[in-house]
Amino acid sequence: MNRVCLALLMMAAISTTRAAEMTTNAIYGYVFAALEAFESTGRLVPNPGLDGADIEAFIALLENARLRYLSLVNESSCTEQAPVIAQAARQFLIDLETEFGARVVDAIQEQSASQPTPCP
Repeated sequence: MNRVCLALLMMAAISTTRAAEMTTNAIYGYVFAALEAFESTGRLVPNPGLDGADIEAFIALLENARLRYLSLVNESSCTEQAPVIAQAARQFLIDLETEFGARVVDAIQEQSASQPTPCP
């Protein structure tokens, strides 16, 4: 393999890693921001399209995701954190889609794009 191809493959891998990290940070930023807003106001803002009992189940899922994130941050070494937290974020999205459907996951991913990285 020539050096140019190798360099391009390495750049693509770094770019993919950064995109995954940004997505992970955005997802957890959304989780923390949504729970903070809910805990301070009693309302789910912005609401990804849920009502009634679905909101209670959604909040419970967010709380579990927050606890999982904090646990991983506290238990993992610095070198282990990124892949472990990214896997937990992927599992969170799978759980969301299983329970609430792709429409809710799409709404959350759209809303999470503007969320800051959570600070435990």
